[in-house]
Order: sequence, then structure tokens, then C-alpha cells
Amino acid sequence: MNRFRAHGPLLLLTALVLASCVSEPKILDRFGNVDEEFLNLDPGGSLYISVDAPALRPVLDRIPLGALNEGDAAKLLDMTSSLTAAVYPRETGRSFLALAQGRYPASQVNFAFGLSAAWKKLPSPAGFRYWRSEESALSLYLNAHYALVSDGDPFPRTGGVLAPEQYAKLRPGAAAAGWLENPSEPLNRLFAQEQIPLELAAERLLFAVQARGEDAYTLTLRLEMPSERQVRAVMAVLSMVRRFAGPADYSSGEGLQGLLGVIFANPPEAEGATLIIHSGEMTAEALALLFGQFALYSALS
Repeated sequence: MNRFRAHGPLLLLTALVLASCVSEPKILDRFGNVDEEFLNLDPGGSLYISVDAPALRPVLDRIPLGALNEGDAAKLLDMTSSLTAAVYPRETGRSFLALAQGRYPASQVNFAFGLSAAWKKLPSPAGFRYWRSEESALSLYLNAHYALVSDGDPFPRTGGVLAPEQYAKLRPGAAAAGWLENPSEPLNRLFAQEQIPLELAAERLLFAVQARGEDAYTLTLRLEMPSERQVRAVMAVLSMVRRFAGPADYSSGEGLQGLLGVIFANPPEAEGATLIIHSGEMTAEALALLFGQFALYSALS
């Protein structure tokens, strides 16, 4: 009896810690290297992105966040410090998976969802339960430190994704960075619409957004191609297009439909079989427009 009185509080604390470990999904929030940022997401995605939410806030404020109204989106962003997300082919059972990390009022949200007829709690094969709204086509798991959001099961199914080797060259100091697998189709569709005599056979497009001051951002693109010869051929075409296109206002997002303005702002560079493009400075509004335009072309793939 005396032994229990002496060690009872410690045993109870241990039991509570073990119980909390069992009841919460394992989410990694400390990484030894930048290529480990996506270990909480599943492989097989076409697009991966990591965002420093406060650094990119002026841009995020201009991008619609699904079914959230402007006020609710602002409140969510106020509580979020970082975001990693992936876009998947629909045959995988989900079209996106996002992990937001920050400080969230989990108890209030879970209580409110429990009172809502639109949200139901469902079991996941991962062994946890999550909230699901068929009306919004959204699934959510939330605790005080992070939120998992998807249009399918919101829990990761595998051991995660390591970023490509070149990602480490872009990520340090970036407000956002990521990559797009097999980007040729959306890029070639864009070139065809603008009557640019260029067809890419790109394997991967890596990108990074840098904040350059108040309402000023630049975008760096690294396009991985099959050979150095193809990089030189693309550089020649882009240089010719820049000469004929003439000056454009890249800061506003105008000029050759905004998105192409990013490509033509500065002369392209080569690094082996990688084509490197640096944009001119853009406003938050222009950058949000560019994201929206490319998302549109990518969705048509």
C-alpha cells in the first residue's frame, strides 16, 4: 500500500503518456534534413509543396481555401505556422493530403463538429477516427498541434516521401518550395496557347518562392530534363522568344498572361541537365495569380 502511494502518481502519469501515444497518429515535426519535410505525406503524388505560412501570408490571403469564407480562412492562417501538402491522381482514393502545423483549438472544433449534422466521425484503416463532411467533400483530423486535411482518408498510409536531391538547393530561406512530377503536359499546353514553338520533355519541375521585402517575391524554377543537349535547345528557343516578346511588366502579373512573364523575366541558365529560371520581382497578388493559372493548366492534364 505504501509502495503504491509512493509510486502511484508516477505510474498514473506513465499510463497517461502511453495512452496519449496510442491515441494520436505519429506525426514527425522535427527533421534532420530538408529532404525529410514530406515524411508525413504519401508517395505517388504529382505535386508536393512546403509553405512557411507567416512568410507567405500575403499570398495565401489571396488564394481561396476551398469552402472556407474569407474570415474563417484568415483565422485558420493566424493559427498555422507551416503547411506541407501533396496532390494525387484520383485513382488513389484522394486528390490531396495536407498537414498544417501550429496551435489549434482542437477541443472547441471537435465539440462544434459533434453538434453539427453535416460532420460525422468515421473510422480509418490507420486505426484512428476523423471527421467527414460529404457536403464539403472534406475529411479532417485535428489536435492542438496539427491538422490533417484531405478529400479522402486524411491519414498517411505509408512511410513518407523524401524530396528530390535538388530540393535542398531551393528550400533554405524560401517562403515556399516544392516540385511537380512530369510537368511536360501542362507546360506544353501553355506554350501551345501562346504560340511558342517549344515542346518540353521535362521529368520534374522544382520551384521556390523567396520573399524579397514588403509585397515583393521572386520565383526560382529548376526544370530537370533528360539531357544537357535538350537544355541547350530549350535555352535557345527561350532566348529567341524573349527578344521578340519585348519588355513586360512582370511585377503586376501582366504581359504574356502573367505566368509566361515569369519565364521571360531573366535569361535562362543551365546546370548540367537542369534548366534554371529566375523570375523578376512580383507582388503577392501577381504570385497568387500565377499559382492559380498554373493550377488551372495542371488540372486539365
